[in-house]
Amino acid sequence: MRGRSRESAVRLAIGGRGRGIVQLVSAQTFGWTLAGLAAGVGATVALRGVARAAFRGVSAPDPAMLAALAAVYLAIAVVAMGVPVARMLRFLDPAAALRVE
Repeated sequence: MRGRSRESAVRLAIGGRGRGIVQLVSAQTFGWTLAGLAAGVGATVALRGVARAAFRGVSAPDPAMLAALAAVYLAIAVVAMGVPVARMLRFLDPAAALRVE
């Protein structure tokens, strides 16, 4: 979030809204999060045969468990993104950022 503080301050100083900043940051964050989830779930499904062959007692992945893990991962991503963005919107001083520029 530190890398985007100046950019966000300038956007706020020229009349941008907090909603736009949240959308800017969340779009990138959720894009990477969804890509990671897709890769992880895909690898889990694709490699289930390898896991069964290598380890005894390993069963096929349960779709409900995969969905629950994906939901927990998304919730963690929301908190990890939301807390810094909320702090930035609350304490960021656009005038100070423009003076630095």
